[in-house]
Amino acid sequence: MCKSGHKFQLGETLKDKITGIEGVAMVRANYYTGCIHYGIQPKLNKNGSLEDWIWLDETRLVKTKKKIIEIGNRSVERLTSGPDQCGPAL
Repeated sequence: MCKSGHKFQLGETLKDKITGIEGVAMVRANYYTGCIHYGIQPKLNKNGSLEDWIWLDETRLVKTKKKIIEIGNRSVERLTSGPDQCGPAL
């Protein structure tokens, strides 16, 4: 879990409890209203094409037992470019 208290880490494989769609958490959006949405990248479709990200509310998601996706030798959660993935909590 992030220091800021997020339920899921970026790079984890998550599954939607309602539709069963599964994919890697690529982005997290924290809304002023308190909602937290994750941009999920599904696997390739039957035609071998990449689907668009699917945005789902955190309450619909569950972790799978798959490993966190890593880029190089660092997990997505620890990448240093861009804003802090686990920004400060208020």
